[in-house]
Amino acid sequence: MIGHVATITNLIQEIIIHKNINRCGKLWMSARMKVAKALERRIQAIKQEPFFARSFSLAILHPMKDLDNS
Repeated sequence: MIGHVATITNLIQEIIIHKNINRCGKLWMSARMKVAKALERRIQAIKQEPFFARSFSLAILHPMKDLDNS
């Protein structure tokens, strides 16, 4: 569970770093796409977890989103 938090924190920090390096757009857009793809991979991995572990992972990743119905 702590790993999930660290992963999300690292992705957010990466967005901030890329935004500060290049505010005009291209690098910022590529950083957003990279993070979106990484989050999608994390969501797919969480869906493969046993139900009990998955409920904790989902609460950390996105408490308001029901990923089974997405």
